[in-house]
Amino acid sequence: GKNGIESVNESDLKKFIEHCEGKKLSQKQDYLAHTATFFINVHAQGFIPDHPFKQVSLKMNVSSVRIDFIPQEGIDFLMGPSSFDPANPVEVRNATACRLAYDTGLRLGELYGLNVKDITTDSDGDMYVSLDEGIQKGHKPKNLLYLLLDETKSLLRYYLEKSRPALKPKDDALFVSIHDKKRLCKETLALQINTYLKTKGIKTFYKRKATCHHLRHSFATLNIEPLGLGLSLYQIVERLRHTKQETALK
Repeated sequence: GKNGIESVNESDLKKFIEHCEGKKLSQKQDYLAHTATFFINVHAQGFIPDHPFKQVSLKMNVSSVRIDFIPQEGIDFLMGPSSFDPANPVEVRNATACRLAYDTGLRLGELYGLNVKDITTDSDGDMYVSLDEGIQKGHKPKNLLYLLLDETKSLLRYYLEKSRPALKPKDDALFVSIHDKKRLCKETLALQINTYLKTKGIKTFYKRKATCHHLRHSFATLNIEPLGLGLSLYQIVERLRHTKQETALK
């Protein structure tokens, strides 16, 4: 009976909770957290003047979520020279996307939105990604993410200098299609990354198909001190740009 999300009120929220309880849905807490996040973002962008989810906890039920990641041996292979054919521009593109997603902890939508101009080298020769507000989840302030791994830097340079020009791009998108020479759509980029990981035999710890988001999880899991790069929890939170420390800790 609603004409739009701006008319959702506390009474509807109570009905939603009653519905979950009536159906005995164990994921009620997760549903509420996801819905609350949606309304918070819509409100933050000024589309609705207020929302009824202000008092709803965004904490999810950890027991209902299996946090998966790619084991170290899988990441070691992706970072190695045998993980791609340097003569194949498409394979280099997909390998670059995977390494960049892992090194920076970028989400798929953020990876998709990157342009060549966002890849910068400072006066000391260090490469970083300039992440604009518009492509970040929750429209966070502009971020500068320095690349931490030499393998990522070397492949990214090769892609920008050799492989990407071979694709004859028509725009400034970092990852371009071999067909129309323009930015890969988000769904196609996801498919390309997932297919690349599958063809390379990369699976998650729980033996599931690896995805772009698993690369993000893997960076946090494999580099928290004392593992890998030995980053502190605070540094992991900064890298993943989580609004809550609890999310990164989980």
